[in-house]
Order: sequence, then structure tokens, then C-alpha cells
Amino acid sequence: MLRRQHWRQDYCPRCRVCVETHDHLLTCTHPQCLHTFRTSLEKLELWLVHQHTPQELLTDILHIITEWKMGITTLPSPHHTHPMCEQLKLGARHLTEGRLHIAFEKYMDQHYLSTKKSGKIWSATFIQKIWILIHRPQWENRNSFVHKLNEESRKTRERENLQHEMTTLYLSNMKENLLASDQHLYAASLTDLLQGPNAHIQAWIEEMRVSLASRDRQFFPFQQKQAAFMHSWMRTKKTTNPPIRAFQKKQRVSTRPRRRITLLVDRNRKRKPKHHSQHTPKRRRC
Repeated sequence: MLRRQHWRQDYCPRCRVCVETHDHLLTCTHPQCLHTFRTSLEKLELWLVHQHTPQELLTDILHIITEWKMGITTLPSPHHTHPMCEQLKLGARHLTEGRLHIAFEKYMDQHYLSTKKSGKIWSATFIQKIWILIHRPQWENRNSFVHKLNEESRKTRERENLQHEMTTLYLSNMKENLLASDQHLYAASLTDLLQGPNAHIQAWIEEMRVSLASRDRQFFPFQQKQAAFMHSWMRTKKTTNPPIRAFQKKQRVSTRPRRRITLLVDRNRKRKPKHHSQHTPKRRRC
């Protein structure tokens, strides 16, 4: 958000302590993040149980992911299973990012030896579940937290705008300048009016605008006459020119004499032979 110039600082919007990076987004220890993480971990445990994962490997996976979330570095030990020891040599972060050691696939192949399941399918599905069940809820929790703050700031900004508009209308007018039927708008003080809900402030603003418009119509008779004249002219059925003529550009009058157009007759055009009653035969060549 800082690089996109939407925020002026790059701190995490939830804990407000650390700089918001990709790693901190997944390892933030805000109470809402921890609650979401526990729920996600329970879903991952249910999936591991459903896939008949060995209990010792299931315990190692949940324990390593929990320590990674809390920022604890875990080293391989004899208490861990063989695939987890090989994975910890690479680092627990690689496990959470879906880069599994090949020892997991071999270990699950031996476990699924008497079944139709395979360790390769287990490993590929486990990587998907890590991203779907663990990381995606953290991202959605962060977005919901940010958008909730944006919604609250939007409501605050909207109330400030309404209060500013009410203050401007209240101070720029006086009770004596309004009509007698609209002077009740100044019955309460400005402080009491500003403390009301947004709906009441909006209603007061609209009623004040209508009151000012009715006052202007009554104290300016010339505008009434002009409006009545335009209204009567629009209702007439005669085709008369409007009272305010639009600018019409005068046509230019040419001073040049007009040219005479003469029809030329082709004198060399062959004329049709006249019709004779007696036809003279052509002479034959000798």
C-alpha cells in the first residue's frame, strides 16, 4: 500500500508494530490472526486424520507449523520423525511454503503400502491444503480488517461533511431572514443540532434549502414575473419567435455578377435522315 501511495506508512494495520511484509502477513501475532490460525490448524488436522496420516507425523507437522507461526526456530532432534528431520535441515519456512522434502513421499508410500493411495498424491494435496487452509485465511483476515477500518473512516468522513454543511448554513443565515413558517429551524442551538444522528442532520439541511428557496421566491417579485411570462409563452400554441432570439449569422451577399450559363450544341452532330415515302436502293459496286 505504501508503494502504491495509498498509505503514508508501511506498518502492519493489525499489530501496528512491525513492517508489513509477506512473511509478517503470515506470522502476525495479533489476537484476530491467532484465532484465525487456530481455526485453520484444526481444519488441517481433520484433513490429515481423514488421509490416515501416521499420528507421529501428524503431531510433528502441527507442532512445527505452530512454532513457525510464533516465530520459534525449531532444530531437528531424535524425537522427530525421519521426514521431519530432513525437512528441518532445510528449514520450517520451506514446509509452510509448500516445499516438501522427498522423504515425506517415501515415508507415506511405505505407510500406504497395503492400500491404493500413494505418497506423491498425499504430498501434492498437502501443499494445496497448506495454502488454502493456513495462508488464505490469514490474507482474508487482513483484508477484512483493513476494509473495516476504511468503512469506519468513510462513515466518519461523511459525518464531518454533514456537520460542516450544517454549520455553514446555520451561521450564514439568521432566524429573522427566514419566513415565519420556517423560523422553527433555529429553535435549537447549533451544538445540539450537531450532536444528532446523520439522518436528522441531513433532514435539517434539506429543510433549510427549501426554506431559502421559498424565501427567495417571495422577496424577489421580478423573478416571479419573469417565470410567469416564460410559463405563459411556453403554453401558447402560436408559433411565435422566442423572447430571447438566438444569434443568427448574417448571410454574405456576393457583389460579383452572376455568370450566364449557356448550353452548347454540338453542331457536328449527325442528323437523322428524313423519312421518305420512296426508298432509294443503294447502288451496287461493279
